[in-house]
Amino acid sequence: MKKSYLLLSLMLGAALVGCDQKELATVGSTFTPPVLEAPSDSVLTLTLATADSLVTFNWQAAEYGYDAPVMYTVTMDLAGAAFANAVDLGTTGTTSADITYEKINNALLTLGGSEGVAKKVEIKVVAKVVGLTPEKISSDSITMTLTPYEVVLVYPHLNLPGNYTPYGAGSWNGKGTDYSRIYSLKSDDSYEGYVYMINGTDLATAVEFKFTKVDWGDGEYSYTSAGKLVSGGGGNIPLTTGGYYKVSADLTALTYSVLKITRWGIIGSATADGWNSDQAMTYDQATNKWSATIPLTAGEIKFRANAGWDLNYGDDGADLKLNAGGANIAVAAAGTYTITLDLVGPVYKYKLVKN
Repeated sequence: MKKSYLLLSLMLGAALVGCDQKELATVGSTFTPPVLEAPSDSVLTLTLATADSLVTFNWQAAEYGYDAPVMYTVTMDLAGAAFANAVDLGTTGTTSADITYEKINNALLTLGGSEGVAKKVEIKVVAKVVGLTPEKISSDSITMTLTPYEVVLVYPHLNLPGNYTPYGAGSWNGKGTDYSRIYSLKSDDSYEGYVYMINGTDLATAVEFKFTKVDWGDGEYSYTSAGKLVSGGGGNIPLTTGGYYKVSADLTALTYSVLKITRWGIIGSATADGWNSDQAMTYDQATNKWSATIPLTAGEIKFRANAGWDLNYGDDGADLKLNAGGANIAVAAAGTYTITLDLVGPVYKYKLVKN
């Protein structure tokens, strides 16, 4: 399907070369997006043994009315997700891209896919010409059904050295530990994670920290003003009190944010008060996990922070992995359950064990 985008006004400037003035050129008023062709096989079972195999994506070039310097990005998301959490598979200046099974597999796992479980995904190609309006135009999407294999993914991380207790590491340890790191699941320099930070034994005492990619002097990011970072040396990021925090950082935009979590709760039709209020979980500093033992009926639950819905988790894949704002978690039978929320590491998980 063709789509047209009105270009209000785009003129190529006049330039003088010696004494000769070149003509002023006008770019066409409509753009035609690329047209992505379905690959030869739209149903794939990915395996470690075939990790180097290729899927070739071809598309018709976008048209801009002149010889535009176009870059194309092939991007993928779960079917029906409207590309809200899309993972890029590759970028090229041509109208074809060869993507390995390994890259597709890792992208699917990042999106919440599970080993041996077929998932429908949508793939589109996005054309971009810097400086035009709109800067990006997308093809219609194609659908594929993919079955991934399990791998241990190593995600980029940031360490959070600071004047707090980071579980066995010394104060201001630039290398960090599993309990003082945040991760980039899309390897796009956008990081998030949960860290418990206490200076001494009193939560009321202020805390300071910085970010490092590897260690001091090797990818260091510091405070410049509230929510803003500077690459290299600078100030410490201040927290007025200690506690359990969700920490996010975007190294492309050089920004950060912190959210203090004072409560994780379990809410849903399976809990005592249904969807009206949540059942409090208890934090265990020794394991850095939250848990609760409560009666449940057959129904559904979710996890939410600070007794509100701004931050909540469900399970889109029914695979014990959590997704922000994800689907309700089914409780098959009534009983007393021990429920554990594990937000350590790059992939957030939970356990639902009937006693």
